[in-house]
Amino acid sequence: MNSIQRFKNITILLFIILLLSSCVSRLIRPTLTGTIVDFEGNPIENCSVGSVKTDKDGYFELVEIRKNRFYFTELFKMEAPPIFISEPIHKDGYIDEKIEIFHKYGGGLPKGATWNLDSIHLMKSSFDEYSKLLQNSWLAVDMPDENTLYLLRNNFKKRCKTKKCNTISNKLDTNITKSPKNSNVTRIHLKLKENGQMDIVKIIHYRNISSTNPNFKENDTLRTQGKWFLNSGYLRLSSNLEEIEGTYHISPAENVGYQYVVLRRFKNR
Repeated sequence: MNSIQRFKNITILLFIILLLSSCVSRLIRPTLTGTIVDFEGNPIENCSVGSVKTDKDGYFELVEIRKNRFYFTELFKMEAPPIFISEPIHKDGYIDEKIEIFHKYGGGLPKGATWNLDSIHLMKSSFDEYSKLLQNSWLAVDMPDENTLYLLRNNFKKRCKTKKCNTISNKLDTNITKSPKNSNVTRIHLKLKENGQMDIVKIIHYRNISSTNPNFKENDTLRTQGKWFLNSGYLRLSSNLEEIEGTYHISPAENVGYQYVVLRRFKNR
């Protein structure tokens, strides 16, 4: 073998080594931390979250997972890949849940990425404290086509970290995302009190490009009151507001979470 051929072989070998070693680190799952609690805020110990168990404070930590990808393959993609997190949550005596988070460009996040999921609430299989759960402030979303009223806690979309919660968030996205620049949006806020009284605020956000637009219109706000009554799995909302007036059935597990309550109308309007 002459020196020229030997040089070519060495060059090819070095190129192959360089190609194989030219990898880029992609994130598969960031470090996930948080606590698992019940609807009363009590920590749930020894609860399975993915491959780990919670400690006595309900705390869990799932460590970061990364994989190396060939640089040239990733280069042609022009952007970081998405990531989808899916981790089951299980504890005997509670309704199963699942962490689900999607990040469009999450694969490009740097090493050491950590997401704190705060508190994730699990519902007991024998849960029946609906009256106590309902005594709160809610955003009410009326869906006439489904004959359904959705009650959502404040910052519902931001706090959604589980599959059941995300299913509702995706369905109601245009209803819970404030976008008055694109269309008129109606918001109904309810506060259900312990004494059966209910405060109601209805706000209509009008489509406005800017306050200097000649067609600019201030939001309309209606404040009124009503009453609520819960008995044997049926909730009665009484007010002069047609969108929420009615009797509703509360179905456990599927339609009840800490961040939401799905109410099915017992009778059509």
